[in-house]
Amino acid sequence: MKSLENEITQNLIRLIIRGAPFIQSGMDALARVDTIFAKAAFGCTMNGIIPHVGNDGKIEVNDFIHPVLAGRSIGIHNVVPIDIVISGNTGSRSLIISGPNGGGKTVALKSFGLSAIMSKIGIPIPVAKTSSVSYNTEARIDFFADVLVEVGDGQNVDGGESTLMARLNACSDVIQKISETRPDECLQTSKGMFYKEVLCCSETF
Repeated sequence: MKSLENEITQNLIRLIIRGAPFIQSGMDALARVDTIFAKAAFGCTMNGIIPHVGNDGKIEVNDFIHPVLAGRSIGIHNVVPIDIVISGNTGSRSLIISGPNGGGKTVALKSFGLSAIMSKIGIPIPVAKTSSVSYNTEARIDFFADVLVEVGDGQNVDGGESTLMARLNACSDVIQKISETRPDECLQTSKGMFYKEVLCCSETF
């Protein structure tokens, strides 16, 4: 009886090995479908919208809700929405956010990078439930090849790097990345380099 069990087991193993490529292909397809349904479920839960996508470096979303705040116990109804707007090539290329401590500056800053990444990978953009559908029909988040972020204190005591030097090195890395992306299309000025396909988010003190 034992030998028969071993023979059956070995036959089943051989069948699985022969069908492994098909099993793997099925698992990959199932993962893709599951991802699509997860994105759709997230959009339904967070009152998500699908923005228009262009190539001018523009972001314009009314009543954006940060999904981390909305997912907390306070609920999406109690999150204060913000309008995130960058004009792109047709207007202002930069935005300065100021305010008191705890006023939401960093959250607003991160919202730009987060919305760009979410749009890029096909996740609906969460907005306030009080925002009418027609109000956000013109929502737009253009495609950015890279999203470069410099947020937080990168001080390195062990490496002898002060807060100021950490900031300067981080900005240098951002500029280097932009110049390597497509140097022939970089706009170089006395204050740095800018490139329409790169979104840069930086926090200062």
